[in-house]
Amino acid sequence: LNASVFSERTQAMILSQIFPLEEFLDEFGKPIVTYDKGKRGKVVAKREHSRRWFQKALGVAPREVQSGDSKKLKKSGSQLCRTSLWQWVMMVLEAIRCRHLLKSKIAQHLAICLDNQKQKTKAAKARTRIMGRAAMLLFRELVKELAAHKQRDNSTVDPELEV
Repeated sequence: LNASVFSERTQAMILSQIFPLEEFLDEFGKPIVTYDKGKRGKVVAKREHSRRWFQKALGVAPREVQSGDSKKLKKSGSQLCRTSLWQWVMMVLEAIRCRHLLKSKIAQHLAICLDNQKQKTKAAKARTRIMGRAAMLLFRELVKELAAHKQRDNSTVDPELEV
């Protein structure tokens, strides 16, 4: 994990939920994405299954619950991880006095997005959206790092195996 974005405690909580990362990927190490036609058959919808499973493991993916005419969004996934991310948002991104300590461009971007979201919606909803965005960005970064690591492993050939 990017050490400059999350604290050690938050990193530990995230790793406990997402390890091994290959569980969220296909056999080639790529995210699982499907394209389906919409209800009317004209619009093609992109469904990023791997990212959604990753967000659910971190506790930031909403789940739609329907009963009769009412529709509600409920939280699903790890309550401990969701709480840890909530505390990270409150203590690191929300606190103005700590913003100068943000070393990562991702954390700075999330702090600016949080300010913009708070102007548009309630603060609690803005924090929840930022948690989801942080999980999405983390998933993308981890997939990139995993792909780069596999490429490095494939490019280094053991001299004993070479014929």
